Amino acid sequence: MASYRYTRDFKNEEGGPQKTPQPMTAKQKRENFWFYYKWHVLVGVIVVAVAAFTIFDVMNRVTPDYTIGVITFKASSTDAFKALQEPFSAFGEDLNGDGSVVVDVAQYDFASEDPQVIMATSARLMGDFQTNQSIFFFTDDVQKAQEQLAAFVYNDGSVPADGEKVDYSRMGIPWTNCPVLTGLELGNVVSITGDTDWPMQDLLSGFSLVRRVAPEIKEKDEELTAYWSAGEAFYEKITEGAA
Repeated sequence: MASYRYTRDFKNEEGGPQKTPQPMTAKQKRENFWFYYKWHVLVGVIVVAVAAFTIFDVMNRVTPDYTIGVITFKASSTDAFKALQEPFSAFGEDLNGDGSVVVDVAQYDFASEDPQVIMATSARLMGDFQTNQSIFFFTDDVQKAQEQLAAFVYNDGSVPADGEKVDYSRMGIPWTNCPVLTGLELGNVVSITGDTDWPMQDLLSGFSLVRRVAPEIKEKDEELTAYWSAGEAFYEKITEGAA
């Protein structure tokens, strides 16, 4: 340490004697803290907000009892098929015990000419198959859907043999052949051009119902087996009396 005789006359840059730092006021402390840590605080607030939103979303999200897939190859209104959710709930049961019957309709639209959109749609559809969400599908082209996916059974439940030429006369039940479906009051939807109201029944008249091949793990998974049975019962109800 330097001797006092070498430091006693030390002066600061302004020429005066060295001053002892004064304690900061509460306001100065707050300003100092905010200057150095404002980004840390902002990041923390964002993290907390995102976490709170995620928790709120999970807590308030409605879990569907059934999911029905819609595979389209022709341009159609992307929101039109949501109109099926409420009337279809009448054919289901409260599988998850939340007090209501909820049917989700998931559309997989392959009508786009954008390769990235098609890739994203394909990924979503593969996710549907892997998680066994949709037991049956509506599609406007049974043959194209089967050629691309090879995932559907004949109307009697049998699976086309490998290498066999698929008999499409036995695969898929036309919407118009199902009196339960044609008797539904579905109202109108906005047309693709957005100019006029289009009867939903007219839109669906070109669709057919197809059931997917049961996953190999079904018999080993009691929960999936129960869900599959409920889905099959749902399918039987809406195709009752089909020609």
